[in-house]
Amino acid sequence: MSSPATSSHVPPRPSAWARAGAVLRQRCPVCLQGRVFRSLLGMHRSCPVCGTVYEREHGYFLNSMFIAYAAGFLVLVPSALLLALRNVSVGIFSAVLIAETILVWPLIFRYSRVLWMHIDQVLDPRPLPAPADEAQLPSAAAPFAAPHPGAPPNSGAAVGSGAGLGDDD
Repeated sequence: MSSPATSSHVPPRPSAWARAGAVLRQRCPVCLQGRVFRSLLGMHRSCPVCGTVYEREHGYFLNSMFIAYAAGFLVLVPSALLLALRNVSVGIFSAVLIAETILVWPLIFRYSRVLWMHIDQVLDPRPLPAPADEAQLPSAAAPFAAPHPGAPPNSGAAVGSGAGLGDDD
């Protein structure tokens, strides 16, 4: 007897070049096609192409802060060293680094999130979501989602307990 078809599957592992291209273009970590951002700093909740929800759990993007911190350090330290070696005044030093931070922050924010999602996808692959028409089909557990059809309304039958399903021996 064959098992029923699953509604979602893990996509084939893309090449490193395909993944790097998707990171550079800021695309979905699962299908590598859908845009992650809808505006400069606004993210889509899910992929517009495959429907993958980007934030797997509450606090999911906390690890992207570590990436952003490291990227900010790598971007700002060379500028700070160059300015320090040129013995610029504290005001110019501060103004240049603040301006640089304001200019690169949106890019660091975007790329740290995209990079984190791709790292997470490589380490813990998630399946492609089921197509919309497949997702609306009733599941095998649907009979347990409601009380027995013969039970009076609000009878208090426990959900999933099998109450009222002919087990009254």
